[in-house]
Amino acid sequence: MVARINIRINDSEKEILENAAAVRGLSLTDFLTQSALEASREAAPVLRPVQGTFTGIPSFLNASFRTATQGGPLGYQNAGWQFACGLTSVSLEPNDFEGGPGEWAELVDQELSPILEEASDDGLPPEGVKAFKAWMNFRYPVLAEKIPSRRWEQFIKGVVQAHWKREIF
Repeated sequence: MVARINIRINDSEKEILENAAAVRGLSLTDFLTQSALEASREAAPVLRPVQGTFTGIPSFLNASFRTATQGGPLGYQNAGWQFACGLTSVSLEPNDFEGGPGEWAELVDQELSPILEEASDDGLPPEGVKAFKAWMNFRYPVLAEKIPSRRWEQFIKGVVQAHWKREIF
């Protein structure tokens, strides 16, 4: 299929283009087409198709959640552990965060440490669970949606264990 493009230029510009085309031994149409395509490639490189789609959750964490949905005693607890271990890394830093990775780790520590300090072997007290869920819904809403309501305690237990073992702050 051939598309048509019409352009309007003054006579002196047309003469310049015709002379340049003649120097290259091309018709005016071929010269304009080649020149425009060369300039376009320089201005806007061709983008290659994306190999995958980012869902707002890094692949290592998505894998943990897929495994957790299969069941087992440590399913969502392991997902919580994996989340906590990756929490201060760049892979879990929100796209709109304007500071650097060190600043993100500091912010997470300030926001989450007071909540996690209230944990016991049984997990967080009810107000701690509520505070942690609110934090997750604020910072990681896509991830929070993946946690079934009956599995939040398991997930939190994994985060708490990582916190106690100093895998995070």
